Amino acid sequence: MAEKTLILGPSHIMRWIQGIETGVLKKLEGVDFHGRGGNPIWSDFNKSKEEKFSEYSRIIYIVGDFRFGNKYLTDSSLKRNQFGIDRALINLNNDVTLYNKVMSECTRVLNSEHEEKISFIFWDVALREFNNKLAGNYLSNGCYEHPVWNLLDIENKFSKNVISLVGVDMTNFYIDSSNHPSLQGYFFLYNSIFGERYNYNKAINIKKYLDEENFVFCGDSSFVRNLNKYIDYGIFSGDKIPQVTLSELKSFNNTTSKKIIFISNIRNINSNDEVYLKRCDRLYDIIKGSKGKIRVLLWEAYTQEVIAQRHLSYSKFSPEHKLLGYKSTSKLLSNEDYYLDVTSVEAQSLVDLNVGLQPTIYGVLWGLLFHTQSKKKFIDERLALARVL
Repeated sequence: MAEKTLILGPSHIMRWIQGIETGVLKKLEGVDFHGRGGNPIWSDFNKSKEEKFSEYSRIIYIVGDFRFGNKYLTDSSLKRNQFGIDRALINLNNDVTLYNKVMSECTRVLNSEHEEKISFIFWDVALREFNNKLAGNYLSNGCYEHPVWNLLDIENKFSKNVISLVGVDMTNFYIDSSNHPSLQGYFFLYNSIFGERYNYNKAINIKKYLDEENFVFCGDSSFVRNLNKYIDYGIFSGDKIPQVTLSELKSFNNTTSKKIIFISNIRNINSNDEVYLKRCDRLYDIIKGSKGKIRVLLWEAYTQEVIAQRHLSYSKFSPEHKLLGYKSTSKLLSNEDYYLDVTSVEAQSLVDLNVGLQPTIYGVLWGLLFHTQSKKKFIDERLALARVL
């Protein structure tokens, strides 16, 4: 029988599944997932899977926030209280109780015939500690010392069954304050669990796109901010893209003889139609005045409609009126043909797994190929990139 792996955890698991379904992450053969939002390692939800453990050669627990399920401490009558965090119940005594509960559960699952199959990844503790150290929190005589949970101490308790995160630079491995992994975070988890490295550091040489002789990129969107962050972190090499707002675009145009790709943050937010239309009018006037020198990529207007396809709760990101969406606006700007069908795997692969509209590696590639106005070129290069990821 082929070897199988089971990965259990909180919403990090749900987003991993979503990433695979949307083509952002690699499909994993022989891997089953079992996850739920706010899921603590000690939940009945996790225990319900234990009768199937014999089917797997490896069992990986991605351990979420130790505070998950803190409401269960005051009311254990409702199963739903096992999930999530009630901030009103965060205090030192409860933290200590929950720490002990997590430690006891880790010990319990190891005291079984499946001990050698089981590994723990203390993801949330590692990230909390990483960010606390950066902020200078919980330092005593230059050493980090949290009053309840410290990663090294926790890993040492289960040293034979831990995929260690001690000393790992996790700078670009998460996308929000809930410690949800970023695309690079999932690449790291994939490598840590399966020993195969995603070559994201070398997969795309963006310098050849940024050094395009006839074009210069600039903008005010999440695309620009995040690509510059990736360059700062050393994920990509090349010069950063100038951050230029709509009000600065006209002046920026006067500083260069090259054609300009302006990557815009314009989008319809909370049905604020008047503001959206005013900004579109202003952008159109600037483009018209440039006599074809400026082209606009509607990154945020487009990608918010991409993520709106992922889940019913994301449907709010689709404008109520089609005339206020990216299609109508891009048609006005004469570049509508480059945009991919928002329901396609290719489009879904452009944006990271939260609502921040961060570009994935594929998203970076798509944005930097905008000047070609060739969907075929992007799809061909995307396929070539997928072979090395």
